[in-house]
Amino acid sequence: MPSPYPFLENLNWLRYHVRPSLKSLDLYPNRLPRVAQSLRAAGEANARVVFAGDLIGYYAEERPRASPDLRRTLNDADRVWINLEAPIAERRKAGRSPRTFRFKLSEEYLDELWQELALDPKKLILNLANNHIADFGEAGFRSTVEYCEKRGIALTGRAKRETLGTSAGPIAIAAASEWMNFADDPVGRSTVKWNENYLDELELRDDEHLLVFPHWGLEFRHFQAAKYRDWFRRLAQGRNLTVVGLHSHVPGPIVREAGSICFQSLGNFLGLQLSWPTRLSPLLSVDFAFRGGKCLGPTGYRMDFHYLRRHGGILAWCKVEELSPSLREKVQARLSLIYPEESRSP
Repeated sequence: MPSPYPFLENLNWLRYHVRPSLKSLDLYPNRLPRVAQSLRAAGEANARVVFAGDLIGYYAEERPRASPDLRRTLNDADRVWINLEAPIAERRKAGRSPRTFRFKLSEEYLDELWQELALDPKKLILNLANNHIADFGEAGFRSTVEYCEKRGIALTGRAKRETLGTSAGPIAIAAASEWMNFADDPVGRSTVKWNENYLDELELRDDEHLLVFPHWGLEFRHFQAAKYRDWFRRLAQGRNLTVVGLHSHVPGPIVREAGSICFQSLGNFLGLQLSWPTRLSPLLSVDFAFRGGKCLGPTGYRMDFHYLRRHGGILAWCKVEELSPSLREKVQARLSLIYPEESRSP
């Protein structure tokens, strides 16, 4: 499979996978905590959306067990948004691990996963704007869309401007990917390409809130380079944005600029991992305020961290507090570095 990355990045990719980088921490001195309320005045109605990171599947499509806390977080939401980082290209589970970095999922596996999560598929929104959705070409992309349409699952990433429906009203969306593994593939033209001036091409009202999903940056970096920080700073000027970033497979900081907020990376939800930071599965709950059916933006947010581990031969998501003392200490230290301990409103 071709790589979209520069030559030097390809040389260092495995090193960063095994040991995700904390470089560029100093670029983000004003990081926000994992929980914040009172971001803006409440509206007439609220809707909670839960965002999860990359869904790639596990080795041999093994299904993890979900904890009651994880199920509760998902089911308390009005909608659940997940980045689908692999096409749905098979009907039945293969029962074997992939030998390449071309990923695919089966319908059977996903049906079992939604059942394990006690999640109604009609509540789901799956994102297609990423660098692996074209791994099995046009046929894989088409079967992915067909699966979602049959189960009532909404999709993002197929048009420059889309809408996420909630019980309180619609939220405008712009989902796009900086990276495309198969740039010349027809699928690469069926998903949206991110660039620095992407939002300038959209016609937005001055007060309109926009939910942005950039699949951006380099993999296995907790803190992205200065150009991504500067992108957000520029994009936030005169706009009302909530940015939820993807692609790095590890959680990233939360920052605010003017009236906009950026969750730089959600990391993995369920994927293939070689290091303990990639086993973290954050769930980001955001409460959006509405007035007269119009989205005003988030009133507050909360990030809950789960960890994908094998314990007693069973693969399951667990709370960080349930990890062994040594691993729990490492995880808590890393999270405290990314997110300040004190709970404060920005």
